[in-house]
Amino acid sequence: MTLSTTQVAASYTGNSLTTTFAFPYKIRSKEQLAVYLVDSEGVSTLQTEGVDYTVALEDVGAATGGSVVFTTAPATGLTVVVRRESPTTQETDLRNKGELRPETLEEALDQAHMLVQELEYKLGRCLRVPDSLASTDGDYAAESRRITALAQAVNDADAVTLGQLLGYLDSFTQQSGVIPGAIESTGDGATTRYSLASFGSNLA
Repeated sequence: MTLSTTQVAASYTGNSLTTTFAFPYKIRSKEQLAVYLVDSEGVSTLQTEGVDYTVALEDVGAATGGSVVFTTAPATGLTVVVRRESPTTQETDLRNKGELRPETLEEALDQAHMLVQELEYKLGRCLRVPDSLASTDGDYAAESRRITALAQAVNDADAVTLGQLLGYLDSFTQQSGVIPGAIESTGDGATTRYSLASFGSNLA
């Protein structure tokens, strides 16, 4: 059977009522599904098949997919993500002078192409150098997306979190009495606006 879609994941919004969520793509077994609940902060929790949900299939291997049925309806505000995650093993064993059935060969090709689809899906979600650049020497592009769950900066070249930066600013304000962005008269009619650049060395 051919793969009629490139889709490998489906997402829905919980409403505390709906328990059944469809996935319109082929899987070879229930173990190929990964089901997550994601909260408003982006924290995802992997669900357990047989405990948190069951899988309803008309036919394993059907191109139309099936449905995930939750034991308890996901709460309002949660996002339900149903994703296919194929194993990276190769289980087709072709024997010398043995029978080669078309179904066996097609299933092996489907498995390989499902892995390609899933890799393409994951690569499309990575922080990467834009495809428009001829080399990999360019800057990484977040494409206007937030980068979350950063660890606290330790070394000079580490990215600083907003919480860490606000903590530094608060500490500086308490020690110096200077409020970043405030305007202070110099006494001769001129004014000085304090900015991050004016006390950057004090953030260490």
